[in-house]
Amino acid sequence: MKEYSDAMSEKIKTDIQTLHRKFMNDDLSKGLTEEQRDESGFITDVFAEAMYNYYLQTPGEWKNSALEEVCLDVMPRKVSAGAEFFSNVQPVLTAFFAFLQQHGIITNGTTLANKLKKVAPVMVKVAADSANWGTAKQLFMEGIESGLLDTSSEENLRRSMKKYIDEVNLKNAKNTKPDMLKNIGRNDPCPCGSGKKYKKCCQGKVIPFPVMTQEPDESKPLVYQIKVSIMHIKPLVWRRLLVPAGITFNKLHKIIQAAFGWQDYHLYEFDFGDVLVNVPDPEYPLGAGVMNLNAKREKIDALLPSRKKCVYTYDFGDNWRHEIILEQITNAEEETRYPVCIEGAGHRPPEDVGGPPGYEEFLKIIGDHDNPEQDDYLEWAEKDTGGRKFLPDYFYLQETNRALAKIK
Repeated sequence: MKEYSDAMSEKIKTDIQTLHRKFMNDDLSKGLTEEQRDESGFITDVFAEAMYNYYLQTPGEWKNSALEEVCLDVMPRKVSAGAEFFSNVQPVLTAFFAFLQQHGIITNGTTLANKLKKVAPVMVKVAADSANWGTAKQLFMEGIESGLLDTSSEENLRRSMKKYIDEVNLKNAKNTKPDMLKNIGRNDPCPCGSGKKYKKCCQGKVIPFPVMTQEPDESKPLVYQIKVSIMHIKPLVWRRLLVPAGITFNKLHKIIQAAFGWQDYHLYEFDFGDVLVNVPDPEYPLGAGVMNLNAKREKIDALLPSRKKCVYTYDFGDNWRHEIILEQITNAEEETRYPVCIEGAGHRPPEDVGGPPGYEEFLKIIGDHDNPEQDDYLEWAEKDTGGRKFLPDYFYLQETNRALAKIK
């Protein structure tokens, strides 16, 4: 099974930059405007990096499904740039795909270009809506809009960024708890706009992004930000969710089911160690010293804020254990419908695949083109994907939120 490699990520970046220089001297780049030519290096870098970092696809492996997710989710959420940048993505990448196909780097340049043509107008709209931005991007764009960040040069940007972060942190410090810090990922694009990874740019040089958040106003509706991760499998599968306070554990169960795409075929349980929350069943007695609470009656407010974490188990046969971590408590925004997913990665395993060991075997088979069972396994998995080919790294934020919107 393919795993992420820093060395491969760096190789792809170096190769793409070399190919881009050749592309700039090729006739296929001559149709670009001056602005598009200026942006083209950053666009090709960001696209290639996202295709590998999020979907483990090298240029020769680029697929339409990953391209769509990068354009409609990853880039609008991560890239701190205005509408002009996103309008330039289609013409730049279309020409670049043609160049790569002409030189035998990829074989599906036309197919990728056709998919890009369809998703590009949607990408521009998605990127313009601040509700789709990651928190680090929101911080950066607010700095630009307020005039506190100077983007006239990289040096001026770095200098103004340091001052900006210091000012925002100082403003919020009095109302902040240290455990409410949430860092930008080490492999995410740096918020300073350099195009480099955060770990190789501003990490350790400036205060982590986003900055500290204020204590919530208890008199107003509250929202819990939780990270839910399926345990003991690779590639990693997780969702970052905003769920309203006051819901029952049974409602939280339904939210997790929708967020991951589980089909709610099996029993479930929330395990806090000395407290279990489930739908009580007299046929399954509990051990001594364990309190059993009814998930349909007990509200998450009774345990989650004080305990901070628990394990949610779905399907006691396959034993899919999910770690739930309470990251912070905030006030609900008036125009936002909850629950909502703000970030995530990976496609959950097929139902009834046999737990983590069975899923590991499943991935080996579907990844082996010489295995005679590959087609049967892929066809079997399509019952969980609605006919779409099963991709372990598939995650589409808008699709997840459409499923969450159906919860009543």
